[in-house]
Amino acid sequence: MQPTAFTLPEDDSDMKIVPADPPQKAEPGEELTRALSDMRRASATGLLQKAVQAGEQMAEFAASLQTGGMAAEVLRQRCWLCTLAVTLACEQAEADALPAREMLRAYHERFRLLCPAAYEHTGYSAALTFYHLALRSPEGLPAAVGRTFAMLCGDEANEKLQQLGSETFAACCDKLRQLCRPLWPQQGEGQA
Repeated sequence: MQPTAFTLPEDDSDMKIVPADPPQKAEPGEELTRALSDMRRASATGLLQKAVQAGEQMAEFAASLQTGGMAAEVLRQRCWLCTLAVTLACEQAEADALPAREMLRAYHERFRLLCPAAYEHTGYSAALTFYHLALRSPEGLPAAVGRTFAMLCGDEANEKLQQLGSETFAACCDKLRQLCRPLWPQQGEGQA
């Protein structure tokens, strides 16, 4: 069972730096009109409110990961893994970028209120950078995230910490799948 809900590119050899055909320039105001239309549609269908609720609930889930008789760094890393999962899910929701941005914004606002010490900690952005690097690892996502988690907790070789990191990330992805179904019902079971 893969604990991740995200699809990651395995090979980037098909990436191009410059598109073969440059995109057509939009008429002045066309982009704004499209953005306003998308906002009205998302607002009218309740999609924005659902996105905000999902983001807030994920922040509450992250806060719940800071309980237990574990070291402070372990608890911080657990909730930062939740931040990673939310960020990845929102980045992959390209077709619904507006609700995804709202979900991510709501997550960060609520996370900052519920977990101020973790949010303001100097290691926050560095940890997320290491987790993003782990996503590119050839060893597979669960193992890479678990190993990175253990490393950031101060003991990279600790198998129990590696397992805790993998399980925490899997739990965050599972919670995201549950909360995102109303937002992105067209996505398959293999994605959040």
